[in-house]
Amino acid sequence: MGVTATTRLPAGWYPDPDGGDQRRWWDGQEWTQYTAEFQRPTSVDELVLVPELPEADEPARARTTAVRLGRWLAGAVHFAPAMKKRRRAHRSND
Repeated sequence: MGVTATTRLPAGWYPDPDGGDQRRWWDGQEWTQYTAEFQRPTSVDELVLVPELPEADEPARARTTAVRLGRWLAGAVHFAPAMKKRRRAHRSND
C-alpha cells in the first residue's frame, strides 16, 4: 500500500523524500527544513556491558528481617493478654 494524497502520516522523522542518507521531519502536513543523519543500528558486539550491581548487603538484610520479626513478636506478646481478656468478656456476654 503506497502513500496517497488521502494518507495522513503522523508527525515524525521519515526518510528524506529528496533521497540521501538522512531523515527529514514531517510535521503532519508538510516536510520541514529539519534533517538528521540516520543513526546506525548498534550491534550486540558494540554494546558495553555494565557489571551487575552487588546484591544488598546480606547481613544488613538479615538484621532488618530480625528487627521486623522482633517487633512483630513484641507486639504479639504485648497485645495477647489484652485479646484474651476481650475474648473472655465477649464469651461471658453470650
